Amino acid sequence: MRYLFLFLIGFSTVSSAQNAMISSLKESPVNGGLEMKDYWVWESSVIKGDDGNYHMYGSRWPKILPFHPGWMLGSEIVKATSKTPEDPYKFKEVVLGERGSQFWDGKHVIILK
Repeated sequence: MRYLFLFLIGFSTVSSAQNAMISSLKESPVNGGLEMKDYWVWESSVIKGDDGNYHMYGSRWPKILPFHPGWMLGSEIVKATSKTPEDPYKFKEVVLGERGSQFWDGKHVIILK
């Protein structure tokens, strides 16, 4: 019974935190994020850098591949930056591209050159 009580206390704390987070969400900006004409861009994560800019890391793959299974066959990790979290992000570089089948992430990559 003691464990059930502790579980319920922990569950109510998590629920309060989740409710606070949900109530603070706002609409997404229409032109925010990263868009690349010839690429699908997916699964991005953003961090604020020491330079005051926002750095987005995400995966992309060419639109000549269908969304599925293209994400498994041609993904690479890219970096983009923005001055604010809401502004459009500008592509900077490929962080992790095709590396070959000797690496764990190179088993499904196809060469498109």
